[in-house]
Amino acid sequence: MTAGQAHPVKSLSNRALPATGVAKSALQIGVLVVAGALLAAGRAQAYDVTVSAAASTNGSFVAGVWTPTASPSNLSYTDLNTQLAAGNAGITTNGAGTLTVQAVFTYTSALNRTLTLTAAGDVSIGGVGIGPGAGMLSVVVSSTGAVAVTDAGVTTGGGSFSSSGTSFTLTLNGLHTNATTGVGGAVVLNHTGAVVIQDGGVTTGGGSFTASGTTCSIQVAGVSTVAAPVGGNVRLGFSGAVTITGGGVVTGGGSFTSSGTDFTLTLNGVHTNGGAGGNVALNHTGAVAIQDGGVITGGGSFTATGTTATIKGSGVNTTGATGGGNVQLGFSGAVTIADAGVTTGGGSFTSAGTDFTLTINGIHTNAASGTGGAVALNHTGVVAIQDGGVTTGGGSFTASGSTASLAAVITAGPTTGGNVHLAFTGAVTVTGGGVITGGGSFTATGTTCTVQVAGVQTAGPSGGGNVQLTFSGAVTIADGGVTTGGGSFTSNGTDFTLTANGVHTNAASGTGGAVALNHTGVVLINAVVTTGGGSFTASGTTGTFEGAGVITAGPTAGGNVQLTFSGAVVITGGGVVTGGGTFTSQGTTFSVDTAGVNTTGSSTGDITLNHTGNVTIAQGGLATGGGKITVHCGQAVDIASSTNVQSAGGDIYVQALTAITVDSAVSSLPGTGGVLTVTGPVAVNVPPVLGAGNITFIIGSTAVPALATWGLLLLAALIGLAAVWRLPAL
Repeated sequence: MTAGQAHPVKSLSNRALPATGVAKSALQIGVLVVAGALLAAGRAQAYDVTVSAAASTNGSFVAGVWTPTASPSNLSYTDLNTQLAAGNAGITTNGAGTLTVQAVFTYTSALNRTLTLTAAGDVSIGGVGIGPGAGMLSVVVSSTGAVAVTDAGVTTGGGSFSSSGTSFTLTLNGLHTNATTGVGGAVVLNHTGAVVIQDGGVTTGGGSFTASGTTCSIQVAGVSTVAAPVGGNVRLGFSGAVTITGGGVVTGGGSFTSSGTDFTLTLNGVHTNGGAGGNVALNHTGAVAIQDGGVITGGGSFTATGTTATIKGSGVNTTGATGGGNVQLGFSGAVTIADAGVTTGGGSFTSAGTDFTLTINGIHTNAASGTGGAVALNHTGVVAIQDGGVTTGGGSFTASGSTASLAAVITAGPTTGGNVHLAFTGAVTVTGGGVITGGGSFTATGTTCTVQVAGVQTAGPSGGGNVQLTFSGAVTIADGGVTTGGGSFTSNGTDFTLTANGVHTNAASGTGGAVALNHTGVVLINAVVTTGGGSFTASGTTGTFEGAGVITAGPTAGGNVQLTFSGAVVITGGGVVTGGGTFTSQGTTFSVDTAGVNTTGSSTGDITLNHTGNVTIAQGGLATGGGKITVHCGQAVDIASSTNVQSAGGDIYVQALTAITVDSAVSSLPGTGGVLTVTGPVAVNVPPVLGAGNITFIIGSTAVPALATWGLLLLAALIGLAAVWRLPAL
């Protein structure tokens, strides 16, 4: 081909284009030219748009939507108001571009309208306002980029505001959808990035507020949806952290819901009080921290979930005019409540997690009238209640975990008290203000138990609650001790130690509660036990009864006392006073000193000692007031000097294997007719005094005879040439 000749056009059907090389076919070139033209046309239709006071340029309204024709495009405030006077208006970048509304566009029409801002890029609103006499202006922002409301902010006069895009930032004069009359407009921020609200904040005048994105930060003036009679709901749905500070959130009765990872609340808090009170729900997966202004619901409920919870500052208050809202915390980690604590005004309080720590003002579920709310701590770790403690006003208290330290738990109410139940796998310690149930029961389980200072009190206006301690280890009760007001007291464990104020199960009227110490180790009572007629039983390896003693005497009858030990039993100090109840003791050695054992009362209480070792009866001795005294001893019996064994007319039977020494008066006075029987080498250094009851001393077999065989024993003693004589009655 020579220069200047036309290039022949080849058919693509009969000649394949080369895979590589510089040469191009005419068709290829045509395609590229057309494609380039189309792309250039597409770029030519995408413009940045500004709304300002300047004259409109490079665009026009098409079907109510400002469409740019060249860049830059400007829409004047005047032309926008003209369009809005005729109907709703829209502004678009018609492709990739930014849309800017300069401060301040003022809507002037009296009719309610909607302004829609659409941009394939960022949107910046420097100011939208409402002129005198103007109607409501709803604003809709649809962006593929960031949305920023700055400078004069947005005021809709009651119209709604919605925005979508990546991030959303509100600064300076804020966003206000309040209406002159009636409920204000809703605010909806559906973004995929961070939402930041600062300075002027958001006020809706009753409209709802909804926001979503990655993270949320509400600062300075915060969010207010307050209106009469009830404000708008607030809902935050984020994939990341939510932080509320500054002005916080105020709903005037609307609910507040938040979801995300971490939740942090500082300064003015979240307040949903108003009307019946709005519910607050924090559905988070991370740490929840509430400080300063705290949460106030005015009767609404409060629920929160996450990994850990820290409630400080003003705490949580769900008290309302007609009742209190429930509080429910469900966490996978530790829960810490300090400072103002939690007040429910009658609502219940439930918490779940690992460790639970309560300090300073505590948890209070008391109601203005009637019974307060229940408190349940369902934890797996350490539960520590200090300072302000827990008051329920009649509601129950339950707690579980590994170990417990309770400074003050008060469930007493206006008519009756709430039950207290502690279920722990480790140690339980009651200190400080102790546990006061006002009639409710108290049960506790764990390894060891220590009760200090104010102790446990279950006495109430209509009766006393039972106390039951079930532990695998030692139980120690000191200082304030236990007072049941008629309820029973039961303790299970290894060692049992009672000091200071003791255990009191007396009732205001009638018979008091029973006391049962079912232990496998050492039982040491160095205080007083009073039952007001209730029985007293104790078991273990050794038993030592010191201090002011064990008193089971009651208003009409005395309670029985039964001691069952595998080792030594020692009674000293105040001794045992049953007021007519029986006394039974079993073990190896037995020693009684000082006040002794006295079963004298309106009924006849027997005394029975079944021991395999030595029995020593010293000061105070044994006295029945007419009951039988039976001593079965596997070794020697020593009735020491300066003591008394007095049956007041009942039989006295002493049997020992090796020796019986009588160095003090043994008397069955009053009355006459008693028989003295002595078998074996008994050292009677002080002659017994016979009254109506028989007195028998036998050294021989340690087998415990049935009471019905006493006559046979006496006959055997006579046949065996025992020394038998009748002493004159004194």
